[in-house]
Amino acid sequence: MKDRRLLLGLLSPVISFSFIALAIAIHPWFSWTENALSDLGALHTENGWVFSLGLLLGGTFSMAFSTYLIEVRRGSAELIGSISFFLSSLSMSLIGIFPEDTGPHWKVSVLFYLLSAVAMLIYGIHMSVKREWQGYLTLGLLIAAILLMFLPGWTSLAIPETIGAVAIASWVYLMIYGIEKGGMKRTTGTT
Repeated sequence: MKDRRLLLGLLSPVISFSFIALAIAIHPWFSWTENALSDLGALHTENGWVFSLGLLLGGTFSMAFSTYLIEVRRGSAELIGSISFFLSSLSMSLIGIFPEDTGPHWKVSVLFYLLSAVAMLIYGIHMSVKREWQGYLTLGLLIAAILLMFLPGWTSLAIPETIGAVAIASWVYLMIYGIEKGGMKRTTGTT
């Protein structure tokens, strides 16, 4: 890998999803149709630290990855997208610090998804304008995730939250692939 922060980007979703899976496994009461994922890390939940630690670690690794995106950005659009993703990653870590039954939890949870969507939108448009295939795929991924997340009929938050998280993780892998394969070359200028 060109930079160890890319490896941290690869590991971020693996760690987050692994800890979430472990939290689900040790909490047999969890229901995909009745719970939010954050129920697994609530203060009143026994072993809630498992869920919270996964998000704290995953978010921290993702912040490191986003600093690489900031460093290799190609102009002001990607700088804004990279900063949005850094703040999203920080919000993910803060979800682990502020469990469901604390005041800031809802705000940092919404910011995680919203800022990730902003980053994906900015990168998607910017790369599409440059006729890079990753841009088209990013926009398709974002649109599909939003449509699926907001389908009527979900009886809980767990499924839409997971759809959003999978879309974000997929985008991170798409970005790393583009960087590693040289399809996203750094250019000079402010476009």
